[in-house]
Order: sequence, then structure tokens, then C-alpha cells
Amino acid sequence: MDSQEILEPATSVETVSSSVISIHVVGEVVSPGLYELELGSRVSDVIELAGGFSESASTQSVNLARVLVDGEQLIVTSVQEFIEIQDSKISINEGSIEQLDELPGVGPSIAAKIIDHREKIGRFRSVEQLVEVNGIGSKMLENIRDMIRL
Repeated sequence: MDSQEILEPATSVETVSSSVISIHVVGEVVSPGLYELELGSRVSDVIELAGGFSESASTQSVNLARVLVDGEQLIVTSVQEFIEIQDSKISINEGSIEQLDELPGVGPSIAAKIIDHREKIGRFRSVEQLVEVNGIGSKMLENIRDMIRL
């Protein structure tokens, strides 16, 4: 037993890197680039590291409270770009049956269920709430996510 070595726990690259995430920030921030943050950091943290929003940034184009994921690219759009993007999306809080029916896989029946659901609960607070509507699952939500807005 005396010949056995007692080994210290190794600090591997995997252990160190699992507590650090890399985020690529582009668009309307003072200093776009690649930033390293602690695991569990939020969008507000990386915006601060990037020097804050530029003068033309839309602060609504990102969710400052969202937890970041390693390897993601965070895009901060200008106010003009944000308006154009929002105008091209269908509002789940204000869309008519005809507008909601334009979404792939929705159809008039599910469009009516969306409207019924929002009349019962009030405005949707997040796009993710759509899965509460009978006939909309997580797969359908992912298929239409880029075409809808609150």
C-alpha cells in the first residue's frame, strides 16, 4: 500500500471550460466581438462587456434577462431593423384567423383555437405559451417561431 501514489484531482481543460462560455456579439453594440463569461451569465452581462448598446440599437431586440448558452451568437439589431422584422411577423396577440391561418401547419381550426385561448387568458406573455393551445406542440412552435411575435 505504501507504493501507491495519492493523486491530486486533475484540473482538465474540460473542467475549466465547462464553467466558461464564449459568446459572439454582433450588431448594434459599442464593441462587437467574442466574449468569455461565466456559465449562467445573462444577455445583460455580455452587452455590458461589449460596451453597451450603440446609439441606434433597439434595446427590445434582445431579452436582457435570458441566460446565455456557450457558442451562441447574439445579434443586436438597430431600431429600424427591429421595426422591419416585427412588421413582417404575425402577432399571436392581435392576428386574425386569416393571418394566423397563413402560418404553416396552423389552418383555420387551430387559428380559431389560438384566438379562443387568448380571449380566455388575456394576451400571451410569451411565444412559448402557444403550446398551451390544443393542437400546438413544441415541434409546431419551433416551425413557426421565426414567423410570429407577441
